[in-house]
Parts: sequence; C-alpha cells; structure tokens
Amino acid sequence: MGLDLLSGSGRLYECIADASKWAEEFSFCTSALGVSGSRSSLWQALRPQLGKLSRAYVALEALRTKPDALLELHGLGKLRLIPAVDGSFRANLWTFSRGKEQIVVVGSGALLPPALMAPHEAYVRWSGFSSDHFAEQAEAFFEKIRKNAHVPTQEELTQYRDAFADAEELHEHLLELGGDFHRPTTLDADLPELSSVVDRMELRRAHSMIVRHFEEQATFQTEHRLGFQGGSIEAKLHWISSMMIWGAFHTTRDGYENRFGVTRPAEDGSLEITVAVNLPREGVNRRLGGALGRDPRSGALYLLHSGRIGGGRKGVGAEQFWRNFRSSALLKDHPSEEPRRVAVVGRLDSSDFVREASSFVHEVARIKRAAR
Repeated sequence: MGLDLLSGSGRLYECIADASKWAEEFSFCTSALGVSGSRSSLWQALRPQLGKLSRAYVALEALRTKPDALLELHGLGKLRLIPAVDGSFRANLWTFSRGKEQIVVVGSGALLPPALMAPHEAYVRWSGFSSDHFAEQAEAFFEKIRKNAHVPTQEELTQYRDAFADAEELHEHLLELGGDFHRPTTLDADLPELSSVVDRMELRRAHSMIVRHFEEQATFQTEHRLGFQGGSIEAKLHWISSMMIWGAFHTTRDGYENRFGVTRPAEDGSLEITVAVNLPREGVNRRLGGALGRDPRSGALYLLHSGRIGGGRKGVGAEQFWRNFRSSALLKDHPSEEPRRVAVVGRLDSSDFVREASSFVHEVARIKRAAR
C-alpha cells in the first residue's frame, strides 16, 4: 500500500494520465469536467482511455462543465448527473483498477470557498488492493453518489448546452473580473543555476510546447491587429478569459516570436503588446528578450526573459524592470562566462505553464503602468 500527496495540478494530471493507461477500468466523480484552465487537461488525459470507463458522475454547478464532455460521456452510456445547483458538491474521486490492484485519487474543495483555494491544490493518491479498507471506503462513496445521481435525457443535455452557449460570453467576463494575477514569487526560489539550451531541435520543440499550451486553454482564437513602436501586424491571438492574457506566435527565419498581451481582443482598433519573449532558432541571441534554460538537476525546461522590455515611453526598459520585478534566476550561456540574471516566465513541461506565464505578463504590465 502507498500514499502520496499530489501538490498542484501538474502532479495531478501526470497521475491521472498514468493511472488511466495502467488500469483495465476506471470510474470518477467530479464537480467540473472539461473546463478552461489547468483542470481541462484532466479531461484530455482521460479521453484516450474512455473505452475503459465504468462510471462517470458529474455535478452541474455554475456552468463549470463543457457540454461537449457531457455529450461524449452520454454517448458512451456512462454519464450520471448529480444535482448541485447550490454549489454543494465539491468532491473529486477517481478509482483505477487492474485485477485486484487499485489506485484511488481523491481531493475535495469543501473545506474552503474556491477563491481561497487557488492556485494551491492538493490531492491524495492511494495504491493497494480492492479488498483494503481505503478501497472499500471509496466504493461506498460511489454508492452514496449513485443514489443521488440520475441518467440524463437528451433533452436535458440539449437545454444545458443551449444555456451554456447563451451564458458563455457573460461567464467569460466574470472570469476576467475574478482573475488572480499575483506573481508567485516562490516560482524561482528553489531553482539552481540554469544552463542555456542552444540546440535547434530543442528550441523548436519548446516553441511548439508554448503554442500548444495556449491552444489547449484558449477561450477563443481570433485574427487581430497588434500595434508596436513603428508599425503594426496582423496576428492570430489565443485569448484565455480566466487569466486575461493572449498569446500570438510566429516562426521566422531567425527564430520564434512569442508575443503576449493583457487586453481583451475587440472588433476595432489595435492591441498593445505587453511583452515579447522571442527565442532564437539556435544558439544564444541576447538581442532577443527570450531564452530557454534547463535545470541541471531535474532536466526541466523554463521559458526565460532578459528583462529588456520596450514600449516607446521614457523610463520603460531593463533598468526599470529589474528595479521593480520581484524575483529572478541565473542563466549561464557559456561555461566560461558569468551567469546573467533572468526572469522565469514559466516551466514548459507543467500544466500550470499558462498560469505562470500570465503572472509574468501581468507583472510586466504593472511595471509598465508604473512608468507612466
């Protein structure tokens, strides 16, 4: 028997993905499924293994679950709905079985209001046998949920889908109003000296990871004009309402352009670019704002920024950035050189990358506003 604490959505995603591949069958109940943000990756982790699904209990609370996820589960004949319009259901339980072996993952938000919980999440992973007391307790919990759940009709799901569509734009604005963009100053605290990644293939893969993170979590995508000192360009934006951030990505002959902003795209006018974190195609290019660093202990990759910010206004630049930015890391470009100071945008192999990147971008926006 084993018991592990899973701290953060990244660990949870890895656990769910691995357990669903390992299992011969699995069941779950949840208060939200297929929502935007870090939890959406759980649905993506489960989808390739839906042929093994035994039971799925979902609470319809505050339009937090995407209709497409419900329709897919209903099509499999596995979906049961739990009445929770008052927000009373916050349990999350997954059980994975292989023969007599079992993995149980459990977490709950009932102790505190949701706004006081994010972004620090904790879940427990237990492993043992189906005859163990913990596994029996999990099965008893499912039985309790079963008695309060029902099989939805197609008409119910259609009504939910229509209500979700009607409320989606308003819901996005509510998410924007409630977004939390405080810089997690502990993000860089435990990092050792990072080493520059200069390999062409690794830099290309890193850029693809950045784009994929934004594509998977985007509320919507749109073509929009971006303005900057000396001109403007048309670009495809990936807007994420819950974090009030957009990303625009482009590959050039010399490298990879990653532009970010914090203003919601509208139909008219151009948007200001808050910060560009551009990467070279290979090697080190200090003229660009971005860099890719590797943790020599874990091998984790981090998107980094030099602190050189623009904006066409007096006082906006690297000096002001480092005078106001709240944390930093060290990056060594060459073994013979002294390391340079960099800001961590986010860890690329983490499902929390977009949240980390949004914190960085909003911090840059704060610094720029202070210079006005």
